[in-house]
Amino acid sequence: MTYNVKLSHSDKSRAKMFNAPIREGKIIYQHPEGRFIVLEFEGESGKFREAFWPECQQELLEVPKKKTSQEGLRDGYTRATFIVREDLLKKLKDYAYTERETLKDVINYMIEQFLDGKDFCPECREVKEP
Repeated sequence: MTYNVKLSHSDKSRAKMFNAPIREGKIIYQHPEGRFIVLEFEGESGKFREAFWPECQQELLEVPKKKTSQEGLRDGYTRATFIVREDLLKKLKDYAYTERETLKDVINYMIEQFLDGKDFCPECREVKEP
């Protein structure tokens, strides 16, 4: 599980806490009786860990999970699997290589060009959420 936390490394200054950056931390350890949790953060000089007591845990904001098809990708991208004819895939790969482009970029461009100017209603199809 991942949380967003304001880290100030000091509880003495409210102004410093107000301006503290929000960091995303991954839960590393949770006490069996819920007495504290330990989050790991990525800092400028590497990873570091910090413990949070139960009274502080209400201030932690849980980060919504990404779909597994979006893990490791930039925002706005997802993985998809398509079945395609082998001869078309070879042509596509040859074209991408010739143009010194990635397959991802060529496919995105092709889809954009294909859909440009087409009239369709995205709200018309029924979408079933898991």
